Order: sequence, then C-alpha cells, then structure tokens
Amino acid sequence: MITLGDRNNLTLNVEEDLAHVFYFYYPPGLATIWFYFLLSLSQAIWCIWTCLFLYSIFNSAIMSIKNTMSEMKALGVAFGRIDEMTGEKFPGSNNCSVDYNNNDSNKQPNKILLKDYFRLIVIQHQLVCRDLRSINHGLKTVIVALDLAFGLHMCLAVYCIIKMESFSLKVEYTVLLFWLLTIVYNYSAIGQQITNEGDDLTLKIYDSAWLDKPECIKKSLLLVLTRATRRMELKPYGIYVLNLTSFRNVINGTYSLFNLLKKIA
Repeated sequence: MITLGDRNNLTLNVEEDLAHVFYFYYPPGLATIWFYFLLSLSQAIWCIWTCLFLYSIFNSAIMSIKNTMSEMKALGVAFGRIDEMTGEKFPGSNNCSVDYNNNDSNKQPNKILLKDYFRLIVIQHQLVCRDLRSINHGLKTVIVALDLAFGLHMCLAVYCIIKMESFSLKVEYTVLLFWLLTIVYNYSAIGQQITNEGDDLTLKIYDSAWLDKPECIKKSLLLVLTRATRRMELKPYGIYVLNLTSFRNVINGTYSLFNLLKKIA
C-alpha cells in the first residue's frame, strides 16, 4: 500500500517490483503531525475495543464449554455407579436421593425412588445436549470466521517470511505466525476435548449396569442410548467438526493458499 500526497507523482521506482499496488490519495492540508496522531489514536482505540470485545466473547465461550464438560463428567460418574443405586431416601429430604455407601444387601431398592432418580439423570443428559447445541449455534460463525481469517494471515506471514529481505521483518512475521498457530491450536484443542468427553460419556452409558434394574429404568436408558448415537461435538454449520483434525486442515489450507499466492504474485 502506497499513500501519495500528489496525484501526479508516481515516479517511485517501486511499482514494477510489486504485483498489486494500492494507491490512496489524501489532501495536502491533512499532512500534519496532529492529523497523524489523530489517526494513530483512532486506530489504537479501535484495536483496544476489538481486543476487549473478543476477550469477552472468548471468556464467556470458555466458561460455557468448561461448565458443559463438567456436567458431562458428572453424568459419566452417575451412569458408572448405577449398580450402586439403593433408592434410600435421606432423612428430611423430599427429593429422590441415593446412598452409595449402603452395604446392607438385605435392603431392596425402592423402585419409585430409583425411577425418580434415573429420571433426573435423563433430564440432565438432555440439558447437556441442549447446552452443547446452544454453544454450537452461538459460536459457529465465530469459529468459521477465525479459521478463515487466521488461515489467510498465516499464509501472508509465511509469504512475507520468505520474500522479505530484512531480518527484523522475518523475525516479526515468524513471531506472528507462531502466535496465530498457538491460537488456532488452542481453540481446536478445546473442540477436541468436547468430543473426547462426549465419547467417554457415551461409553459409560453403554457400559452402565442396567440388566438387573426395573423395566422403567431400562426404557429411560434406551431413550438416552438413542440420543447418544449422535456424537457430542462442535460442528459449525454442519461443515466440519472443531477438533485437532480441523487444525490440520487449516494448516493444509494455508499451504495451498500460499502456493496459489506464489503463482499469481
């Protein structure tokens, strides 16, 4: 990009070395130090506002994802200990409770309490699935935009590292490339964690001890198993799954775009 004060002054002897040149003209009256500081201040305010906005989005998304994964782990523990359910009701409680430490084999499980307790587990499983759908719906545009933007920036960074002759610029773009790779890897790893937690929960549901349970619990578990056939994962717009495989695809896309840029530049 070249900024010119005189529209007729194009003898800079650099246009022929650049494949694509953009000229931006400005009035001579704006060529002052005060106007320069005003533009710099506006740019700084814009960058700070953008960083704060992205930081708030990132933090709220991370909190929602961490909370959902914690609920998935708790559900896995509940399904893994179904065989320890006794249906005992704690004193002073009107809600269904389970005493996992009861070693008295003579006590028969209360089917009503077992049914109520397992109903709560089924409801919690549906809430977790609903929360994950909400997270996927809220972040699908952000995920796709970040993948495209970071892929393009990494392509330009690699191109500048190879084409630039200045060592300081090479170091600058190398640091930028490393920073972009770190960001893409981190949010891709978060998507991989969600997928792993969902797979672990599904395995615990299938491995739960349900053979000796009442028929009502078996029917409820069948409902959960039917829902568990769909993997718990972040899939923006149904195009791809956010995981470490998508991180590899972003790297491959960056390399392909870099080869295209070398041919046309």
